[in-house]
Amino acid sequence: MQTEVTNEQLVNRLANLTSKMDVPEFRKTSIRWLQRNLAIRNSNHKFFKEANEIVDTLARKGIQ
Repeated sequence: MQTEVTNEQLVNRLANLTSKMDVPEFRKTSIRWLQRNLAIRNSNHKFFKEANEIVDTLARKGIQ
């Protein structure tokens, strides 16, 4: 049986990941901002790929 991850769980995981990255505090869960800017200072960060995938998933779901 496969369980679906909720939007809230994704947002919480994203907040956890971005707290360890070079992202302004007030932008850590702004999906639109992260889509445009996350890679600028974090493309080599060990959490970048996972954070970017979560951002893309939330954006596809219409979460801003």
